[in-house]
Parts: sequence; structure tokens; C-alpha cells
Amino acid sequence: MVLGLSSCASMAAGGLQYQDTGQEWCAESAIYEDLAVGIPMNVKSGKPITITAVQSSRHGHIELVDAYAMPVDAEDRLGTAPWPLEAKWSSDWKRASKAVGATVRHDQSVDLVLHARRTSSSGGTLEDIEIQYEQDGRTFDAATYTSVKIAAACD
Repeated sequence: MVLGLSSCASMAAGGLQYQDTGQEWCAESAIYEDLAVGIPMNVKSGKPITITAVQSSRHGHIELVDAYAMPVDAEDRLGTAPWPLEAKWSSDWKRASKAVGATVRHDQSVDLVLHARRTSSSGGTLEDIEIQYEQDGRTFDAATYTSVKIAAACD
């Protein structure tokens, strides 16, 4: 599914800095049907970026419902949380916008918030989250290698 996105920093030849070591998030299917997953995004320097697409290249029984750009405190990143987001995130969520079309400047800390939904009672996976963005008239693809799993048990 294309919406218009793990733990060492990568820049994919553009200015977007994100985690790309294959971060894996897991939630128990008995508890979660919908899940929020945050992927930290920062612009190292230079011109702002504009997100043009967020997609998963591999998925089974979990759909990427939507993606949002949520400004956050640099020391308090989302990780995973129930969907809809808990009250703890309400002040950050009020400043969130749909990811596609969102602009991120170098002086901001922003989490890409994925809304993932399991489509099978047993759970599933959503893998290889990719962010496409433009910066200074050029297009870049950022493969985050983030994966989301909803399963009966998480190891």
C-alpha cells in the first residue's frame, strides 16, 4: 500500500536522517487490532524536505492505514503505542499532519507515525517501510527497514 515508513542514522544521499538498522516492533494480537508506530525523522541540514509517499514493500495481514508527520520533543520519541494515540501524546498529535505533503525542517524533531491495522485475527507483518521525499528539487527514496508484527506472542 502506498500512502503517498528502524537504529543507526542514514541519509539515503539526501538530507533525511532516519533509523535504518531493521528496527522491529511487535504487539500482541489479543490486545491490538490497531497500532501506532513512530519512526524518528530528522533533517540533518540544508533545505526542508517534503514527504511525497510512504509505503510498505512487503506486508501480510497488516495494512498501512495512514501515515502522519508529528513534531515531537527530541528526547521523547513515539516508538509504539495503541491507536488512537494515548493522552500522553495529545499536545504533539494536535500539531501532526498527514505525512504526504508534510514539510520537515532541519531544526525540527518529527516522528513519522504509522497507523497499522491487522486484517487477520492471528496477526501479520508490515515490513520495509519506505519514505519518498523531495529536497531542493530532487527526489529521494529512504528505505527504513522498519517492520511491524502483530502476533499471538512477542519474543
